[in-house]
Amino acid sequence: MRVKSTIKIILLSFCMIFLSCCKCCDCCWGSTTVSYRVSGSSSSSVSVMFNNDFGDERHYYSIDLPWSYTFTIKDRGEFYFGGDYGDYFPASVSARRSTYTGPLTVTIYVNGKAVASASSTETRPTAEVRYKVNF
Repeated sequence: MRVKSTIKIILLSFCMIFLSCCKCCDCCWGSTTVSYRVSGSSSSSVSVMFNNDFGDERHYYSIDLPWSYTFTIKDRGEFYFGGDYGDYFPASVSARRSTYTGPLTVTIYVNGKAVASASSTETRPTAEVRYKVNF
């Protein structure tokens, strides 16, 4: 009886250590690289808004083109967006010119592949694109 209890405790301890390892290291999880790119004629600067790797919205002003921002997220939805969004990352980027000076394009890349893009040639062009990066 005592041997069975000891074996159960050892097995339970092993399981807890293994599961704990998988939650805090990269041994059991992959990663995803997300890139935002803004391109267009470079005759005037733009304002850029985007979600960073923590899902926080960032604003950059007077950015020269071309512009890009790349980050890596761990494929662990519960640490990033499990409570708020589910098991995905809400990638989002938009750019706006204050004057008309030519076309403006925003693109989201996931692991090097273009997954979403938008362009604008309007007066004071604004381009915005969103994409769910699933885990």
